[in-house]
Amino acid sequence: SVTGSEFYDFHHNTFEAWRTDSLRLLRNYIKSRGTADLPPPAWQSEAPNTGDYGIFLEETSHSVVANNVIEGINDGMALVGRYYLAMVAPGVSGQIDDNLLLGNVVYQPLTIGIRIDSRCFESDGTTPQIPCTDAFHIIKGTTLSNDVIVGGDAGISSAGAMNTTIDEISVINAANGLSLHREPQNAGFASSSTTTNSLVANFEAVAFDSVSESMYSFDHCAASGGYNPNMEDYVP
Repeated sequence: SVTGSEFYDFHHNTFEAWRTDSLRLLRNYIKSRGTADLPPPAWQSEAPNTGDYGIFLEETSHSVVANNVIEGINDGMALVGRYYLAMVAPGVSGQIDDNLLLGNVVYQPLTIGIRIDSRCFESDGTTPQIPCTDAFHIIKGTTLSNDVIVGGDAGISSAGAMNTTIDEISVINAANGLSLHREPQNAGFASSSTTTNSLVANFEAVAFDSVSESMYSFDHCAASGGYNPNMEDYVP
């Protein structure tokens, strides 16, 4: 558990958890402040000119990530399946079930506020598993509630997960609001989601979008469009 702390000047990920259960990240403040990687030949991270992720959960279950504020970073938070190059002892399998992302604020990410991706690859990292039945490659039962994303390319991006619940989410001044696209790496299982009582305001492209989800719904959601970068203020 990490509670009530502040983190600055990092160039990769603030919190990164692998094969973890019952993690608690509560009321933390995270800001990269544009900290870049060291120049080559030093290792270059995903976003070499700033921090990559504020919170990165790989193969993690029963976590509560609540009331954190993440500012000025490439991507705010991610919940993902096992990395295809992960060195794991034989027989070790982490599930990705029942994680709660509650009341978090991601302010001005360069790319995505919250990313979900089961990463159901074969061991070569490019070929999707079909069918995909691995517990460590299928995210199940994630709940996002009362999270707020301001800015970025997308507020929430889901590349494929099962039984995702999205409720009372606000996405403001982002190019896209909620992009629920089962991407090719996750074609080997049926993804599903429900979205309720959510708002996307001042978007550039699409507010609520679902592609290749096996089951999905958008209920009691609102979209108020027309983002103008010269008029940053929005009053709901």
